[in-house]
Amino acid sequence: MAGLGIILGPVIGGWLLERFWWGSVFLVNLPVVALAIGAGWPLVPESRDPDATPLDPTGAALSIAALVTLVSGIIQAPEHSWTAPVILGAFGVAAVLSVAFIWWERRVQHPMLPMERTKGTQNGEREQDASSAGSALIQSNAATAVGRVDRRPP
Repeated sequence: MAGLGIILGPVIGGWLLERFWWGSVFLVNLPVVALAIGAGWPLVPESRDPDATPLDPTGAALSIAALVTLVSGIIQAPEHSWTAPVILGAFGVAAVLSVAFIWWERRVQHPMLPMERTKGTQNGEREQDASSAGSALIQSNAATAVGRVDRRPP
């Protein structure tokens, strides 16, 4: 199915853009989704994870608040200055929320992010995690650089 989408997606999208408004490329998916839901409802069996753990809404709220505060500070820093009190305050609040998140996750019975994953073992799991994180950082920086190079002055 993915191969079919890769082949037909740009062709159908171009045809829709030539004849209709740009939103039609999104609306064309509605019948496909309706068909998939209609066919999937009776064909896909119900399944449940017997070892499912309960949600951690406090951990989720702390992580979201920490990330939103951090990203907000990063976004507003060029406008205000990186050393402006409001930006430093945002970074401080993000740090406090991150510490609270870690504290909470170490104490809750069913954590959203098990902290033992960050300890690593002798077989190199920690190094693999660091390598994955480094790779993700490099890729995101490359994507940002491409976005900046591609921008054209007004």
